[in-house]
Amino acid sequence: MNCLYLNNEKPTGTKYHFKTHRTWGQEIYRDTVLPRRIKNVFDMKAYYVYVLLSERDNKFYTGYTNNLEKRVGEHNNGEVYSTKMRRPLKLIYFEGCMNQQDATRREKYLKSGNGKIYLKNRLRNYFDPTG
Repeated sequence: MNCLYLNNEKPTGTKYHFKTHRTWGQEIYRDTVLPRRIKNVFDMKAYYVYVLLSERDNKFYTGYTNNLEKRVGEHNNGEVYSTKMRRPLKLIYFEGCMNQQDATRREKYLKSGNGKIYLKNRLRNYFDPTG
């Protein structure tokens, strides 16, 4: 098996197996050694930007959190002041971000006019399933 090193570094990290395909379809496996400074994606804390649809007034609520399931539950239990009177709420869209700054930037964009147009285009089949 081949060992690949990122940036010609010595093997100081954990080995990960990546499956790749050759042009003729034969599968090969490579051991890749990741440097210590590159974290495993699954160990990193993720932030989520989410959009809820109020079934009462048919309007969107956009927010971000690091625990999506808990936050949607808080909205539906009336624990969030801004959505307390708009229940029940349905999660219709979410995106994952690797850090809080990206999540807040994306939330701000989705709340803007262009962001709302983006969401309506992205969720076009949700709102009109017949096309």
